[in-house]
Amino acid sequence: MYILSSYVDDALTACIDRIKESSALEAIGGGDLTRKEAVDRAKKETTSYVLWLELKMEEETAESSMLISYYIFAPQTAKILTSGNVYLGNQSTRTGRVGVGIPSGTKRMPIQYQIKEAGREVADRVVSKFPDIKRD
Repeated sequence: MYILSSYVDDALTACIDRIKESSALEAIGGGDLTRKEAVDRAKKETTSYVLWLELKMEEETAESSMLISYYIFAPQTAKILTSGNVYLGNQSTRTGRVGVGIPSGTKRMPIQYQIKEAGREVADRVVSKFPDIKRD
């Protein structure tokens, strides 16, 4: 199954816009990078963390599910600060072994809406990893 590039753009834009709600954080799109390219970029950064997103399909059961996988790479070392998955629809969102349910009503929402909401959820998780940062 193919994922439209506009879906990736929607998720990224929603994530960046949500992060920008905090004036203490700056977020910019870095283009279409592979994970290796994101790691290399993080190693070149002196103060900025690199957030890498991947929109993909997962076929664990008879029903496919779309999800956003994300990683935050630390500057200079590219060590993973955190990573996780945000599932679209009524799947659970997971960070490591922890799962949080999403209301099943989202299953009926248009896919573009679900993708944008998932992008915002990624941003919320990213901001939560920096406890000194408050939203405006």
